[in-house]
Amino acid sequence: MSTTLETGGQRADARANRAAIIAAAIACYTEQGTDVAIEEVARRAGVGRATVYRHFPTRDSLTAGIIEQFVVEFEEIAAGLRRGPESLFEMLRVTLGLKAANLPLFEMLPSRHEWTGEARSLSTRVETALAGHLEAAREAGVVRGDIDVKDVRTLVEMLAAAAGPDMPRDEQRRAWRLARAAIGPAPDARRGS
Repeated sequence: MSTTLETGGQRADARANRAAIIAAAIACYTEQGTDVAIEEVARRAGVGRATVYRHFPTRDSLTAGIIEQFVVEFEEIAAGLRRGPESLFEMLRVTLGLKAANLPLFEMLPSRHEWTGEARSLSTRVETALAGHLEAAREAGVVRGDIDVKDVRTLVEMLAAAAGPDMPRDEQRRAWRLARAAIGPAPDARRGS
């Protein structure tokens, strides 16, 4: 068994087990719901039940691990996207894309307002990833100066509800236009008055 330490002081095999458990939990939750037995998650991950509990002592900590998987992906996309006038809107599209691609899972997970403990700190990480793109949009004048990251988070939730994957394209475009208008500069500012 390898004992090579990787970033964070965790052994490579332990990191692989953690990743396998999260992947298995995502699959199990999507197929069977969030009440699936931990034994089933362990079986699908190819590890023992004790290994699951070593990484995730509670069901809430497993849920936080799943949410963190999406947060890490979001952070990587945000870091790789060049900040500019439209990068905030690209991040909104990415967020909606992640939700649409994993809709059954997102519908089962608690909303961010219900997150507890570990998961709550992940909300701050999402806001931090968005902050630079929001600032670039404000500096370019495409977003009003009074809009903050919490407003953007609320906008994402509204868009996710209003512009779901089953909605016709013209309705999705209308939702995007309304979203841009909601956080964009005042009409007088756009005309230069």
